[in-house]
This record gives sequence, structure tokens and C-alpha cells, in this order.
Amino acid sequence: MSNRILSATLIVSIAAGFLVCRRAEASREQELIPDLPSATMEMSWTDMRRLLTATEEPADEEEKPPIDWGLASAEYDAEVLATGSVRIDGRFQIFMWKTKGWVEVPIIGQDVAPASVTLDGEPASLARTEHGTFAVLLDEPGVHALELAFFVGSGSEDGVASFSFACAPTAVTRMNLRIPARDAEVQSAAAANVTVERGETHLTADLTFRPSERIEVSWTLPAEILAKAQERPPEPPRIACRASTLLTLADRYLSGQSMLHYELLRGSTDTFSCTCRRR
Repeated sequence: MSNRILSATLIVSIAAGFLVCRRAEASREQELIPDLPSATMEMSWTDMRRLLTATEEPADEEEKPPIDWGLASAEYDAEVLATGSVRIDGRFQIFMWKTKGWVEVPIIGQDVAPASVTLDGEPASLARTEHGTFAVLLDEPGVHALELAFFVGSGSEDGVASFSFACAPTAVTRMNLRIPARDAEVQSAAAANVTVERGETHLTADLTFRPSERIEVSWTLPAEILAKAQERPPEPPRIACRASTLLTLADRYLSGQSMLHYELLRGSTDTFSCTCRRR
């Protein structure tokens, strides 16, 4: 008799629980947890912990950007000097998305001579990389403004002068070039557009470059400049030499081997010589 009463009670409890769940499901938007003041529940701690774990909201994982940094633009103001060099003032806009740690952003090739460096209006320095470039080091996310003044050498041959330097590719690359010869013709294979304005004694060229790892600009020299260059006597060469000597001491004699490294700093020559003096 007691078993029948227990079974009937269990069936009624299951049915009541099913009705309660159906009602709770129907009014889920209005009341998430139903009010059951007379209900009792027994559950093992393992099931309770599994239930609590299932109800915990997963922590939002921080989505990292696909790249740590980006070199957005580079603008150069270049002026050809009478000393045979070009002064260039570069302005670079750098985006850093990495939130923690340092990044190395390559800027310019090591074939230039830097004169001054400022980062976000403060004096800064460049780091030499193993890939043959100068780079700036950043550890703060956000937008950074880098200003770099440097010099590059220019040469001329058969009436055409030119200069070039290695650089990091940027999405936007522009150059404003001033040449002290109003009749010159400016050319650049890497430039997509060249606009020239001529003044009384000079010209100004506005160049827009494609993304490139090297910027090369050339211009033709007017006839009067070529004539003056031919009238001047050839510039005497200036040469620097570095010597490395290895001496070997034997029982009865001393032998030596020297290696000479010549560097042509100015002018031109096709002959090198050295003189050994015995003391």
C-alpha cells in the first residue's frame, strides 16, 4: 500500500514539475527563475559544481590585430645643394596596435647620413638593424609622428644628375623636390605622377611614388650648367686607406702581410699605389 502511494506521489511530482517547467518556459522572457516556495531539491556536489560551471559566462578573449604596426605615410622635402648632396626632411606616420611589448619599425636605409631625429616632438634615436636599415623602437600603442632629417649624395653622368636611397614601403609616399635649375627635366621610375613648377632660378617637383623599397630620382642638367662643369678643372681625388698588418715571428726572420682597403671619397681615379719604407 505504501509503495503505491509513493509511486502515485512521484508521478504527481513529475507531472507537477513538467507543468511548472512548461509554464516557466512559456514565461521565460518575463521571469527567468520560477517561484517554487514549497519545492525541495537534493543534489550531489558534483552535479551542483557542473551546473554552476555551465552557468558561468566565459571571459571575453581580447581580439588581437593581425599585425603589430603599420607605416601609414612618408613625406619628404628634398633640396639639391651646390655641394653635391641632397638634404631631405622626412615625416613619417606610424600606427602601433600592439598593446604590450616593443616593436622595431624600419624607416630608412643605412646608405643615408641622419642629421636629426624626433619622435612625437621629442628627441629620439634610431637603431641599426641586421637587415641594413635604420629603425625606430616603440612600446606604446597609438599613432606616432617621426621626423627625420638626413643627407644623401648625388652624382651626375652624361648630363643627368640623380640620387637614391633605400626606404621602407608605405601606402602613401610623396616628395617635394627643389632643384636650382629651372630648365631641368625630372624623372623617376618609381613615381606614378610628377608635377613641376618652374621659378626664375629653380624648379619645384611634386612626386607621388608607388610603394617601393627604394626611391630614385634623376633630372637632366641644362646646357649652361654642363658648360660650366666642363670648364672647371677636374677635382683632385680624395682617398682614404685603412691598413691591416699581420706579423709572424720566426727563429731567424720576421715576415709580414698587409691588406690595404681604399675608399674613394671625392673625385675619380683608376690607379692606386703604396710605398713601403724600411727603417
